Amino acid sequence: MEELTFKVCDHCHGKMLPQTMSQTFRFNGKEIEIKGIQGYRCESCGNEVYEAKEIRMIDKIIRAMNDKPAVDILNLDETADYLRVSNQTVYNMIKDGRIKAYKVGREWKFLRADIMAYLESASSDRLLSMAAKGGGTDKDDMETILHELEKRKAKHE
Repeated sequence: MEELTFKVCDHCHGKMLPQTMSQTFRFNGKEIEIKGIQGYRCESCGNEVYEAKEIRMIDKIIRAMNDKPAVDILNLDETADYLRVSNQTVYNMIKDGRIKAYKVGREWKFLRADIMAYLESASSDRLLSMAAKGGGTDKDDMETILHELEKRKAKHE
């Protein structure tokens, strides 16, 4: 018998079952429907979370269709916000080489492409080391981060 995997909804703590979904994205007066997206949908509240590879694909499509390019250089606060971690965690990630950073004067700068490459290098089999040095991670960290990125992207559309 095949074991059915599920996740716990971060909104209502209901059971989220794997699904193949369709989603319509709207931005700058444009609309695109993407069918066959792999993810999870909550049985209780309907909240949807997509697989990491699907989020990357959606991000690339939206960025390609967007009239205004996304800011490609981020400061420390923007990077921490983008990754949904503290500034100290970003410092720790720089120190141990998890992410690339560039010192410009007294400020740290980050290329969006480097941050995306870091996120893409994490797979569902490996844990994303988002916690400060010496801390542990939850195996759902990557999906939580990507879910938050998707919500932020939708808010800015």
